[in-house]
Amino acid sequence: MLELSQSQQPLNKMPEVIITEEQEPLSVVVPIDDMRDIIKQLWKSRDTEPKCGKLYHKYKELITWEK
Repeated sequence: MLELSQSQQPLNKMPEVIITEEQEPLSVVVPIDDMRDIIKQLWKSRDTEPKCGKLYHKYKELITWEK
């Protein structure tokens, strides 16, 4: 069962959800503009953080189509 924290609400007014390792893998819905920003940040860190480089190459196709 997911544990919800009512003490702090994110900007989108949704309760915080804490995921444990037993509940992996996790699927989330992210607005495409936010995903573009996340992928851009992975690109910026790809040379200094090897994991970021791998994640960038794994997910870059999600943002390469035109609006």
